[in-house]
Amino acid sequence: MSVLPDFARRHYLDVLALWTGRDEAHEGSLAPHCRRLMILHPRTRRPFGASADAFLQLHQPTRTALEVLREFARLRMMAVNRVEVALDLLTSTDEDAGAVYEYLDRHLVQRWHGADPVAYVRGTRYTRRRRWGSRQLVMYADSRAAAKNNGQPTCHLELRASGAEQLRRVGLESPEKLLALDHDAFWRRFLVLEQPDVRMIGRQARGRSHAKRSDCRAKRITPCGYYDEDVRVGRAFLRAAASTERGPTAQDARDSLRGAPWLRPRTAFRRLNPEPFVPSAGVPLMKVSKADFPPPDTAVAAAGSNAINPCQKDTAHDN
Repeated sequence: MSVLPDFARRHYLDVLALWTGRDEAHEGSLAPHCRRLMILHPRTRRPFGASADAFLQLHQPTRTALEVLREFARLRMMAVNRVEVALDLLTSTDEDAGAVYEYLDRHLVQRWHGADPVAYVRGTRYTRRRRWGSRQLVMYADSRAAAKNNGQPTCHLELRASGAEQLRRVGLESPEKLLALDHDAFWRRFLVLEQPDVRMIGRQARGRSHAKRSDCRAKRITPCGYYDEDVRVGRAFLRAAASTERGPTAQDARDSLRGAPWLRPRTAFRRLNPEPFVPSAGVPLMKVSKADFPPPDTAVAAAGSNAINPCQKDTAHDN
């Protein structure tokens, strides 16, 4: 496919889990304002003691549910435990949802996610294996994603944050902060799309052993034409980084080259424009045209083509 298919965008709060004091009014006040409500009263595992002996898990809570929780928080102790912020990309067919999934899988990057590699478990992509006390991007495009949108084919992307420290970092540690959440700014911050520059990676790698040469991009003449040594070295690094049969992704390249003394990430990885995927502020569902997308990158799939991705560079991104 030369361009990604048309899709619509839907953003929402998928899961909210918290500890609070036991109150019989929880079920009657919250159940009508979320897709599903689970209330547990564990006898042993109580991280906050008797003051917070009820564990609540709300699936797709509405704004009214968050306002009710804000009022509860003023009366008793409350601690948010886990938050999942979701972005659904709705397509016409399952093949289109798969195409969007493959594009994001190839370019989506989560920086500073620790030493855990990207994991693929039963059709779900996790940016790290560790689940608790962490922040990770999760993506899938199967029947579970379609079930969230009445059976319509969907590529489902969500950011999961658990633990007090991670929730403070993303700014979702209380019902008050959740009510003020700007989904547009949130996904501009965490939806990082990158393209490895094969030639630049090879040039920087060769520059380590050819420091006295001003131009490390040596082109040799062979019977088949020009032979670019920088591209050959860059391809070798990306092939070694590949974690799937589809070839190396931007996340694979980031993880495998982490700590390389010769690597300059600002020039070795080109930032792609995430705007076609980011929901506009105040608009929960918006149609996206094919014209908003550049052609998908085939250079990384081939682990080192000389082609340059025409995606617009986004220099104002905050990671």
